[in-house]
Amino acid sequence: ATGRLDKSIRYVARELELTLPIISSNGAMVRDMLSGQLIYDEPIPPKVSLSVLSILTQIDAPWIMACDQDMIIFSPGNPRMEILSQRNNQLPSADQVILIEDPDPVSLVNNGLKVYKLIVYSQSPEYLKSVAAKLADIDEISPVFSDSSLLDIGLRGTDKGKAVQKLAEQLGLKREQVMTAGDQENDITMLQWAGLGIAM
Repeated sequence: ATGRLDKSIRYVARELELTLPIISSNGAMVRDMLSGQLIYDEPIPPKVSLSVLSILTQIDAPWIMACDQDMIIFSPGNPRMEILSQRNNQLPSADQVILIEDPDPVSLVNNGLKVYKLIVYSQSPEYLKSVAAKLADIDEISPVFSDSSLLDIGLRGTDKGKAVQKLAEQLGLKREQVMTAGDQENDITMLQWAGLGIAM
């Protein structure tokens, strides 16, 4: 279960020889990596994505959108993208996501592009907390830290805990048979849901 887009985690799944489906984008997507079948997804509604983008643009926050079609769309000059680009270039071409700099993503969202989460990057946790406060009036979202430098903005109620629960039910597992482990705020819901949750 990861905050990343599922495509950018496939090489890890292969290295670990995982056969279970992968939960990605903080629980907004579950995919069977062997067949490629999308088991479950819950993108942010376009109206909500546009509301978040509007506020992030107003406060000049460096935004990133994790989208379907294996795309990451980002604001011009975003300081996070050098890191993501280096990481992306180290992957085999089949596992690379598409990185697109777009100063105005509104038309893409209006044309039906699925957005699974938005991200704001900063080395200042206090700045990220202030961004979360600016977004507090949007009831449909839930900002969480996936790292001290990353604020992930997803649909409220769509999280790793809900995705773990859905996957467990599909596999015929009871809550008591599930163990989760995590070390960030975006892991809390699955740590709480599992029969055994381990905070590392």
